[in-house]
Amino acid sequence: MNNSAGSNAHFTLLDRTRMNDLLQEGHTQKEIGTTICKSQSSISKELKRNRSRDGYDPPIAQRKADKRAKIPRTKPTLLTCPDIAKHLFNELRNHNSITQALKNVYRKYPSLPSLTPQSIYTWIKRSAHPLAKQIRKLLLHPRARRSKTLENKGGIKNMLPLSERPKEANDRLEPGHWESDLVEGKKGRSVVLHVTCRFTRQSYLIKCEDKTSLSITVALIGLFKRIPPHLRKTLTCDRGTEMAMHEILKKATGLQTYFCNPHSPWEKGQVENGNGNLRREFPKGTDFDTVSLLDLRRCEYRLNSRNMGVLLNKTPQELYYKAACNIPFEV
Repeated sequence: MNNSAGSNAHFTLLDRTRMNDLLQEGHTQKEIGTTICKSQSSISKELKRNRSRDGYDPPIAQRKADKRAKIPRTKPTLLTCPDIAKHLFNELRNHNSITQALKNVYRKYPSLPSLTPQSIYTWIKRSAHPLAKQIRKLLLHPRARRSKTLENKGGIKNMLPLSERPKEANDRLEPGHWESDLVEGKKGRSVVLHVTCRFTRQSYLIKCEDKTSLSITVALIGLFKRIPPHLRKTLTCDRGTEMAMHEILKKATGLQTYFCNPHSPWEKGQVENGNGNLRREFPKGTDFDTVSLLDLRRCEYRLNSRNMGVLLNKTPQELYYKAACNIPFEV
């Protein structure tokens, strides 16, 4: 056995003995790492993985590491079972998250060895498998550059900042609180208005002629007039000029609009995440004028009919129906 000091990747018995001596002398993990030429994270992992019940003991730690090194590394399950990879691909194509897709895969293959979202991401990024490449395209979609929005330079009057939004909306304590955003098509000429409920995750997709405040306000009023009054409480959006007529929206629907801080899209993260799912079906550069209403409704249905772990494996449309009918439920 080579007992010379090693790299970050491997500890020798000498490394472990020196590390234990320094621990007994009261040195920090960072100091120990500097002394034996290891990173602090490597020291921390070594102590966690090879510690025994009575503390850290170098010979015992070495035996544990040697035993672990003899365990044969099998090929990833997704490579050995093409059907599973195909099923995972179909789940992701239906706009499910990695976590939810795995749950659905386990329902079909209950005897499947344990897989984690991280192992899936690793397989997707490193594998040359054709399906891995297709899944990579589904998940790692490029982020569209956001156009600069008006930072209220006299364009939007009587704005309420997000800091004043009620706790029920912030903490998703009840249905009726919504987020909205525009998904622009080719050269910004065509646009889809995306509206989603923060509590039930129900989404609506509306084609608009343009992104003027008049067109967007008319579309929002038309949508919320079809939604029960008890589900019209707040709407969160960014500071684009398309929301300049928010006071008219409130008079028509009772919906109070709150505005995110400038250049802070994460403050309406749910609709932004939904936009990412929408872009899987309609990539950047899509001309929405050529997208039929039927195709848009199909996409909307797929978004609302997927089981979601955050909803205890229920679907958005299932919870929205109960909320609309005042049927009690828990999430």
